[in-house]
Order: sequence, then structure tokens, then C-alpha cells
Amino acid sequence: MIIHTLPGGVDLPEDHPAAGPHCGVTAVAILAQIPFAQAWAEIRRLAQYPANWKGATRDPERLLVLASHGVRLTAVPCKRMTLGRWAALYCQRDTTYLVVTTGHIQIVRNGVVTDQTGARPVAGSQAARKFVKTVRIARWPVRKKLT
Repeated sequence: MIIHTLPGGVDLPEDHPAAGPHCGVTAVAILAQIPFAQAWAEIRRLAQYPANWKGATRDPERLLVLASHGVRLTAVPCKRMTLGRWAALYCQRDTTYLVVTTGHIQIVRNGVVTDQTGARPVAGSQAARKFVKTVRIARWPVRKKLT
């Protein structure tokens, strides 16, 4: 069900499409540990997006779908800074973060950023230059914890 990415990071769902503006759907699928198609369908139904919807999401529907799958998100206060600086200063080992930056959503874990394009180290990535808007720590019931 998963495609393995970088050590220390998180994995993309196996049914994840190769391209598209669907970073929010990808983040929901990863954190909820469900297939991409299921995350797409749940978000689309909840937000009542039209048939030609390309995948852009908003916080309310992402948070509701994640909560329905038992994922608890705790907001973390953050100052205005780039993702690269934030990750270097505040990212804790083996903690999974849902990070919203300027026009983008990604998962950060152990210095690895994962979005719809795959996983790569935060340092030196294009995402590292984006400004952080919100940070949430993801927590799961014991049975669903990411390893």
C-alpha cells in the first residue's frame, strides 16, 4: 500500500498519481494512512467540489477528514520564517509535522519533506524557501503510529 521514500521520512500512498496540484490530498492520505483515492473522495464529498476539481484544499476539510481517521493535530506556534530555517531550529526527531507554507502543504519528519512530488531533505529543497504559515504535530492512536 505504500511507496517507500527516504529513510526517516514518510511514504507516499501506492496509488498516488505522478503529477497534479494535490499537496493537501497527499498530506491527508499520508497522515490518515489511507489510499490517495480514498482521501480524494472524502475531501471532495465533504467540501462538495465539482467534477473538474484539480485537488486544491482548505484547512477545514483537511482537518475534518484527518479527525475522522483518528489523527489528532496539535497546533504549534511559529514565527515568520522559511521552512528550511524552521526545520533546522524546531523540528524534533521522530515527530511528524503537517506544515502549511505559502501556497503549499507538506509533511516534515526527521529533516525530510514529503509532498506530492515525493520526499527529499528539507535543506536545499525548493520547499525550504517557502514561508511557514502553520505547523501542526500529528499524533495517532497507538495502532496507527507512523514508523
